[in-house]
Amino acid sequence: DLGGRKIIVLPTPGHQEEAITLYDEKNKWLLTGDTLYPGYIYVKHWEAYRNSIRKLASFAKDNEIHAIFGGHIEMKDQPGAYYAIGSTYQPAEAQLDLSVDSLNKLHEVLKTVDTPTELVFNKFIIKPMGSMQKTISNFTRWVTQQR
Repeated sequence: DLGGRKIIVLPTPGHQEEAITLYDEKNKWLLTGDTLYPGYIYVKHWEAYRNSIRKLASFAKDNEIHAIFGGHIEMKDQPGAYYAIGSTYQPAEAQLDLSVDSLNKLHEVLKTVDTPTELVFNKFIIKPMGSMQKTISNFTRWVTQQR
């Protein structure tokens, strides 16, 4: 029960197969989890990720969005700089919220990049998963589905 609050659920696979994005109509927030956040975003399925970002950019044209909130922060408050994976102390971390402009810039670049490629932006980095990362992800996914 969300007390009359409308939440729109958008499938956004790419980082993982089950990824979703939520749109909070009341606050005009796009909650993207690990699909887009200020950090090092690993992409498991490149074409699915490109399609998901295209879908979100299109959604943003038709819906007012005040902020995009990802699941966590890995970037520093300096453009293009990030904390190493596993860091527990991040004294100069970036803000959690991203703008629709950041989403649109990502979309414009992804339209031109067909093959999995690392893309460095001021507020996030897109990185295709390697074969070992995909194997671990697939195994973990399989194990969790066996429960």
